[in-house]
Amino acid sequence: MFCSNCGKYNPDYVKECKYCGCGVLVEKIEHDIHTEKTGVRAFFSANKKVIFIVLAVIVAIIFLVTKMVSCISDSVKGPNFPALYHQYCSDTWAEYGEDGSYLGIDTNPYDFEDEGIYYLEAYYAIEDINQALGLPDSLFVEMGRTTGLMGRQSRTFDKVEVVWTYHPDNGLEVIYKLK
Repeated sequence: MFCSNCGKYNPDYVKECKYCGCGVLVEKIEHDIHTEKTGVRAFFSANKKVIFIVLAVIVAIIFLVTKMVSCISDSVKGPNFPALYHQYCSDTWAEYGEDGSYLGIDTNPYDFEDEGIYYLEAYYAIEDINQALGLPDSLFVEMGRTTGLMGRQSRTFDKVEVVWTYHPDNGLEVIYKLK
């Protein structure tokens, strides 16, 4: 006997299909449109796990490809200065270009005389940003050893140019620019 729901063969003594539990068994399945629909329905009900796994894999692949494209486009464009600003900076002593082209930090933005580095957290944010950008540790050391007589200093790296100046009265000012 064949199941009218899934179309699978069952022994003659069985009253319900041992595969899907349907109670309607027939002697022979005729090949008509109804039978084909039954076969498709049977295929999907028997292979739900496989279909679910395939769909999950497709969704995972789409997610990973989207992430890869995002990472590739970020690495081509350069650093995300607005994101660095929001993670490490305060609007009191930092700013960034709305177009994302630069990030500026001033450790003494109001130029309080004889104060040098007035906002110490700004100074340490420079170190954190250097690390986040993958810049060498020696750059932060070099910035800290800059004197007022040295004038404006700059270093160019793969995707960013760093320009800084120091004055004992006005502190350390750093600008990160896209190259």
